Amino acid sequence: MDKNQVELYEQLIEHHITNGDFEIATELCRKILKINKGNENANLNYGVIELLLANHLSAINYFNKVIYKNPKNHIALSNRGVAKNYLNKFHEAILDFEASLNIFQANDIAYINKGIAHYKLGDLSNAEKSFFEAINIKQNADAYYNLGKLYYDQEKYDQCIAYLRSALDIQPNHIDAHINLSMCYLKIGNFKDGWEEYQWRWELNNLESQKRKFQFPFWHGENLKDKSIMIHCEQGIGDTLHFCRYIKLLKASGAITYLSCDEKLHSLLQSLDGVDHLITNINDSIKCDFSTTIMSIPQFFINNIEDIVNEDRYLSPTKDNLNVWGVKLGARIKPRVGINWKGNPKFEFESLRSIPLEKMIKAIPNGYEIVSLNIKPTQQEKILLNNMGIKTFHDEIVNLDDTASICLNLDYVVSTCTSIAHLAGSLGCKTILLLHKPSDWRWFKDGTTSPWYPTMSLIRQNNFNEWEEVLTTLEEKLIKKLH
Repeated sequence: MDKNQVELYEQLIEHHITNGDFEIATELCRKILKINKGNENANLNYGVIELLLANHLSAINYFNKVIYKNPKNHIALSNRGVAKNYLNKFHEAILDFEASLNIFQANDIAYINKGIAHYKLGDLSNAEKSFFEAINIKQNADAYYNLGKLYYDQEKYDQCIAYLRSALDIQPNHIDAHINLSMCYLKIGNFKDGWEEYQWRWELNNLESQKRKFQFPFWHGENLKDKSIMIHCEQGIGDTLHFCRYIKLLKASGAITYLSCDEKLHSLLQSLDGVDHLITNINDSIKCDFSTTIMSIPQFFINNIEDIVNEDRYLSPTKDNLNVWGVKLGARIKPRVGINWKGNPKFEFESLRSIPLEKMIKAIPNGYEIVSLNIKPTQQEKILLNNMGIKTFHDEIVNLDDTASICLNLDYVVSTCTSIAHLAGSLGCKTILLLHKPSDWRWFKDGTTSPWYPTMSLIRQNNFNEWEEVLTTLEEKLIKKLH
């Protein structure tokens, strides 16, 4: 393969990468590397392909080959930093971005990715500085978007809105900017604009594919009198538990309602008002006029905080199951508190919202019997729970009806921002919610109570990722309840 052929292949590789034809681009890279395994551009392009395919370790391997041969290849350094960001190696990533920028300073993308690494480390000051450096080079929508996220975390909502709008001025179809703008609007109680922006979530790949599977036309607020509507669960269990209360408003509008849910929710949701047909599988015999999702209903009914449906209880476990779990828990010799210290480990912000189990246990005063509500404790956590004499039922809980039955046999539920908190709130349990900073939009800007759940009290972090003050307040609150 002569020099001209190599250059032609390199042009074709870049063309195919741009068009997303990674298989063809990969094959062309291999042909070049088979003849010259040290070819700088082929290794660089192979690394870019692996990065785009989320094969981050492999991508780093190819970037290492480029950097070994040419330590001043700023593109390879910057891209290696991106791969390390994905692997949560943020300190190493920052070093790569700095090395790249020392060679070529006019790289707005490198500054943005450096800012993201600082942001992930909680270094908001240097993150902010990096995003502004990017903007000084180029009016980049991603730089404005990341500044908007940063100001949201700092509870500077006016600035958050301003920078997210700037991102959209540059790139009107910036999906993440629209979604984060919706979160900010909802956080400050601007439901009108919040719900409107929230519709952009359907452009996300995972939700777009879900919506395409809906068998009936999507409902956009049409008259539902004598019409049938299939309601799908959307996103997490907590979201379903939170917003399923609004199905009865569809029923009140004259609709015949079908709710499709996961098997684990089926028994509990049988108690929900407004559902004509509760199903776990949609078959061809079911015909409806419309489809919608639980998260899509509130936009037609909530214009301000006063519109929130806030019943003490709108879900209940079966009576038999409630009694079964009462027997399993045994005689109540002192007040019981159920604890949940973490949620789904795959959740993006799990590290922010979870509390070390040992710290939560220490915050529960001696006068209480503790029951674990977590269904997936680690082996180390199981040992700790056993050593502390805390009742656990993770091996016996089959569905949400079981967890609900346990909750109603407790005096208090203490939880971080997980589905357990929504479950306890929907059951009317006395619930203490421990909130990380920044909290989810549904808990609004401030306050120690929730308009969603009348029996819930909130304890908020005052400082990012600091739980000590929250746990001290929890302990004081529980001590007072003993007297």
